[in-house]
Amino acid sequence: MAGGLLNLIAIGDQNIILTGNPTRSFFKSTYSKYTNFGLQKFRIDQVGQKELEVSRPTKFSFKIGRYGDLLMDTYLVVKLPTIWSPLLYYNKYSDISGVYRPYEFKWIKHIGCQLISEVNILIDGITIQKFSGTYLQNIVERDFDSHKKELFDIMTGNISELNDPANFNNRNNNYPNAFNINSSLPDIIGIEPSIREYNLYIPINSWYSLSTFMAFPLICLQYSNLVIDFTLRPLQELFTIKDVLYDISINTNKIINYNNIPQIRPLQTTLEYQFNRFINPPPTKILELSANTYINLPNRINSNIHLLCTQCFLDNAEREMFAKNSQNYLIKEVKEYNFEKVIKTNKVKLESNGLISSWMWYFQRSDVKDRNEWSNYTNWPYENSIPNDLKKITIDSSYIYYNPHFTYNLGDISKNIYYTGYSPSVYEQTNQREIMKDFAIICNGKYREQTFDSSIFSKIEKYNKSNGSCSKVGLYYYNFTLFTDPFKLQPNGALNTSKFKTIEFEYNNYANPPIDLSNVEFTTICDPATGAVIATSKDPTSIYKYYYNLFVIEEKYNLLIFQNGFGRLLYSS
Repeated sequence: MAGGLLNLIAIGDQNIILTGNPTRSFFKSTYSKYTNFGLQKFRIDQVGQKELEVSRPTKFSFKIGRYGDLLMDTYLVVKLPTIWSPLLYYNKYSDISGVYRPYEFKWIKHIGCQLISEVNILIDGITIQKFSGTYLQNIVERDFDSHKKELFDIMTGNISELNDPANFNNRNNNYPNAFNINSSLPDIIGIEPSIREYNLYIPINSWYSLSTFMAFPLICLQYSNLVIDFTLRPLQELFTIKDVLYDISINTNKIINYNNIPQIRPLQTTLEYQFNRFINPPPTKILELSANTYINLPNRINSNIHLLCTQCFLDNAEREMFAKNSQNYLIKEVKEYNFEKVIKTNKVKLESNGLISSWMWYFQRSDVKDRNEWSNYTNWPYENSIPNDLKKITIDSSYIYYNPHFTYNLGDISKNIYYTGYSPSVYEQTNQREIMKDFAIICNGKYREQTFDSSIFSKIEKYNKSNGSCSKVGLYYYNFTLFTDPFKLQPNGALNTSKFKTIEFEYNNYANPPIDLSNVEFTTICDPATGAVIATSKDPTSIYKYYYNLFVIEEKYNLLIFQNGFGRLLYSS
């Protein structure tokens, strides 16, 4: 007897649990026949400007043509230019590391998402869904697994090739500076760029993009137009360079190594920071201070901005079904709040109305604009760089022992001992990474969620309800749903905030920002008749080096209805 037959013979009452009255087989499968369709990709251009402005936001508007019957997805395509990051010959003061100062140009992290200030999807001029690139980034952080997120990062340019060239491939923290060795023959020999051009393919993960069941029915818009508007950041907000003009004679930051000179946002009013220095090869061997060496070289780029979309062609029977019948889609609207200059402990009120599925929020320093750290939600100036690093012990070693039996020798680098130093004062930057300490949600004056440590909202809430691999510090979540998977259509929880007069977030931060009394701004109030000073006032946050802003992102359900050739939302915002 074959041994496998023993499974068929060994049958008892317990087998009824698994094989009694079976309803499926592991050795047969069936398939369903489907309605016929065809897919095709289309490029959609804006009439007119296709490049980004250097110093101001740029607006683009795309009318979605009805080539097919369904709109399946949409990608914003932007070409980043080739970058040559030169060396500045700095001879104003005694330099800390020689006369050459490298710019070390870097595109910002999450550039594809942070490029987008706003996406607005409209039907006949009425907003259906509007959100920022920050929302797009944070939804990916919350809901995409590590493999999907890795591909998203590659598509949107969040890769070391663009934002950390010194550590791309095998460079081992050596920046690839562009240097004109032979300025008499630059056009013949060429100069290898620091960063090559790169095409961003930014998925606009709107409600119709993540499931074929939610594809936008263009066939239903017989008398209406679908338009997608974008507001994009200026180029000067999308990259950083070393502060090559940093005055070492003042050295307010106590910098002792050029590597510690900060990366900054390059203001285009400063000659040495202008964008054309990086999109053209260095024209000479020596680029001197105040020398307009690039005066005849272009300062604009062709970003070739356009949309790429997939449209679906249906057979006649299904086209007729879509066109003649009302089509209803359950979508999520997005509302974003910005509370400026928040204090250490406070409550903020949300003007929330409708079926809320989730909230996301984060605090951010007001000075992120100085470093283009748009995706930094921590209290540190740079997201992954601790402000006050360890210090090496240099005192006499006669009283220091390495392990129980050996005297410590300062000359032995294998036994270097480091210490943390003193705690910074209220006037200095601290090493505290998170801004928020604890948090609570209040509805009509009653606690919907009691005060909990911030980790509850950054870790446990996400662990229980999301598939994403995000461990981003400073990003917090609260969900009324059982899970947040955007690829599953079945709703699974919401809170109707229309039934509450007030919705409040109560928070407590670790500390206020460092104090800087030089920034205090007073307003004088005078008697209009006599001109005498009768009062003074000041902004309470002006005593700090910077302040904190609180950003809240709210998702709520609404019904999108297509009927009689038009499209509209059931509930207007």
